[in-house]
Amino acid sequence: MGIQNFWTLIEPSGRNVSIECMRGKRLAVDISIWLHQVVHAMRTPTGETVPNAHIYIIIFRLCKLIFYGIKPVIVFDGDAPALKKQTLKRRKEKAERARTKMNEIQQDMALANLVEKVKSGVCIFCLK
Repeated sequence: MGIQNFWTLIEPSGRNVSIECMRGKRLAVDISIWLHQVVHAMRTPTGETVPNAHIYIIIFRLCKLIFYGIKPVIVFDGDAPALKKQTLKRRKEKAERARTKMNEIQQDMALANLVEKVKSGVCIFCLK
């Protein structure tokens, strides 16, 4: 999400700074980005979400900032602007179409499997 071409726009005035030079300064943290990163990154080896991972990682990151003497200001960006809402709506519709298509394909595959079993003489009612 975010602003299209944001980094390209600010690149001319941007510069890398070390975390140490931020000591004593306030730093705005878009907490929704951190939460999004954690929810998608913290998985078990089987792909399941790690319980309460978002709490541990957010606290860890905040502690790290505080350790370096940085005063975090947590920002919640609120409701999406109209343009972003349109984008979110399109994404939701696209995901729903993909989900519907996936369900159709799964049904077709199950039916094809059933037809193959019938052709091969397997009793589909007793699965023998």
